[in-house]
Amino acid sequence: MARGIPSFEVKILAAPGNRKEIGRQELAEDVAGFAFHNKYAIFWIADGAPGAEIRSEDYFGSRIIARYIGESFKEVTKNAIRRMRLEEEGYYENIFKETLDILKQKIERKMRGEDILNYLKEKADKLPKDHAENCYLLNWSVSFIAAIVNLESFKGVILTAGDCICVWRGEKYEIIKRHGRIFVEWRAPANEIHIFNIKTAEKHDFVKIDKIREIALMSDGVASKYDIERIIKRGNISIIEEISKKTDDDKTLIVFKIGGDGDGHE
Repeated sequence: MARGIPSFEVKILAAPGNRKEIGRQELAEDVAGFAFHNKYAIFWIADGAPGAEIRSEDYFGSRIIARYIGESFKEVTKNAIRRMRLEEEGYYENIFKETLDILKQKIERKMRGEDILNYLKEKADKLPKDHAENCYLLNWSVSFIAAIVNLESFKGVILTAGDCICVWRGEKYEIIKRHGRIFVEWRAPANEIHIFNIKTAEKHDFVKIDKIREIALMSDGVASKYDIERIIKRGNISIIEEISKKTDDDKTLIVFKIGGDGDGHE
């Protein structure tokens, strides 16, 4: 590791839930990622909710949006680190705005692809419709949670928009769970699908944390807040890895630990 940066370890565990169609095997709608840049560790989970699917040669659905959100968040955060703006007062509020701006650009490029536009024109009579405005309407939503950790100061922030959960340990274990989501809407005039508009909206929060030793991020399929509270009483965040919650949800867990001696800092 770079001088002054402690060692750390990251585990990412993921499992798909049952698909809506029996016998259909495919990637899940949860997307997770990790990046290390300068003195910062950046990691996230985007949990796509079931929604509209475009199953042409070029697939589009909430899994793609979840992937785009993670990519956009990483790009925005790494740019902020390079410009040394990340820890400016109030800058975290900009992260979601800039992430959604890039997200919208990615979705527009994808939806303007010839294969997807042709598919939408062919399936127009089956698309959901807003009869009041005489237009077609597709909706998606994603729950998102991310951590940005300064490995020199052991300070960081948890950014959340949805029902994913964070458990972290500083001087004690704490749970972060909020509500809200990231919403994406595609709307097009009934007779002119190629003249469509993309809107994004979200309700988010961020929580500053300090003296970080461990962080676990998880999609809501892994465990309930009640499950996590019981685990915390046993005093070991690693027990989360042993949870076997039998649900149809996709499940993704990231466990991040600073230090190699079992107690956090080296």
